[in-house]
Amino acid sequence: MNILTLKNKSIEALSSFAESCLSRPNIIAILQIALASCLIGICAQIKIPLYFTPVPLTVQTSCVMLVGALLGSRKGALAVLCYLMQGWMGLPVWAGGAAGLPYFMGPTGGYLLALVAQAYLVGWFLERPSSQSLAKTIGIILLSICLQLGLGSLWLAQYVGIQQCFMLGFYPFIFVEIAKSVLVAVYVKSRKDRRFNT
Repeated sequence: MNILTLKNKSIEALSSFAESCLSRPNIIAILQIALASCLIGICAQIKIPLYFTPVPLTVQTSCVMLVGALLGSRKGALAVLCYLMQGWMGLPVWAGGAAGLPYFMGPTGGYLLALVAQAYLVGWFLERPSSQSLAKTIGIILLSICLQLGLGSLWLAQYVGIQQCFMLGFYPFIFVEIAKSVLVAVYVKSRKDRRFNT
């Protein structure tokens, strides 16, 4: 095989790859992921600090639940990863405009990282045909909340100790997160029902 043939095959392979990447479904998926990551960043700016814990209340968890439910497991997780990358690069997208690796390595870093698992879990369960009822949707979202708060609390333990981590990082948020999960589940279920009936 001469160099000219190899060059032509390389160009053909590159052209084929570019065509597949720029196909309409892929462009739509990329736009969905990018816009969802920006929406999470906007929701994270709504922050309520709590005097007794370094972990604030934010709206970003509700947005992550919605993103996972509406985009599915893979695109939902990718949207959250894109959101995290924006913060790692220094864009002020985390709670209250925070950004950068030092902030990520602080007390709330575990909660941020667990958002990826939360979005994936919600999306994965809701992709299953058996998870169509409102009760199951609420249960799935509650399970994702427990996972996210649990992982975040374990990360927090290195700052406040294992005895205090759940008292400061899990229990104060659970009732608010339950309320959020019910609202998100009702919205997702009503959206699916409308799409099914039209």
